[in-house]
Amino acid sequence: MIKKRNKYLGLDRSDVYIDDKATNSDYFSVSDFPDEIPAGKSFFRIEANPDLLKTSSDIMVEVLDVNGGVIYTEYPDYIDTSLRRIVVFYIYEDTPPGAATVTVVGEAKKDLQGNPIPEEWQGFYNVRWQTQITVDPNLTNSSLILLKHSPVYTVQEIVKPYLKRTYSVSQTVTQSAGQIIGLSMGGQYSLRLNGASYMASMEGGTVTVATPNVINYPADWPQGQTVGTYTSSIDQVANSLFAFGQPFRVGYTSAGSNIQKTAVLNFG
Repeated sequence: MIKKRNKYLGLDRSDVYIDDKATNSDYFSVSDFPDEIPAGKSFFRIEANPDLLKTSSDIMVEVLDVNGGVIYTEYPDYIDTSLRRIVVFYIYEDTPPGAATVTVVGEAKKDLQGNPIPEEWQGFYNVRWQTQITVDPNLTNSSLILLKHSPVYTVQEIVKPYLKRTYSVSQTVTQSAGQIIGLSMGGQYSLRLNGASYMASMEGGTVTVATPNVINYPADWPQGQTVGTYTSSIDQVANSLFAFGQPFRVGYTSAGSNIQKTAVLNFG
């Protein structure tokens, strides 16, 4: 980070005709002066008193940290609605914490009693106001953000159609992995998967066993009968090994009649 810097001007030690002792300054009308300066930017406001200061007077500000180092200040091109200017402090992480000295100087045209400034004190800074402020770089900065110009924003409504993806033909994602073993488990038909894993996203999908190897025929089932293909929806994924589906139902033809068997529970 590039740090901004000011040169030391020595305003705290310069000779002046008037030391302004007022809390908020009779000559500079200081306001919004913070009790503590946190890290980052902070500011206070100055409103030059036209009755006491020369109209053409420059106003200078210098802030010195507890070690006498110069704390960077600047004067943005900003005037608020009360015609006050602002002075901005910059506090960096390595700015020493402690009491800092703030010095403000300008050229007065008369004193508080209305007496004109002696000729030998005219033409340069002849009035000074000083105060101290605590610097604490560890404090959270809650200073107001001042905008030089009112922000301009545009609100525009954009109407877009809600697009729902549809398919003219069925689309599926097929995964061929592992071995499925069907068995009755706790009153539900379980599809155990070996050599691969179920995922929650598979719920609602379809599982197919092209050539089941039936290992638990009903007593009256013709042994060796071709059983066809087993297909079931995946109703619920219990874990990576087990999912619940539909019982294995197959049929065969006997004496010209189609017979549907529902008691075949196991296959491998």
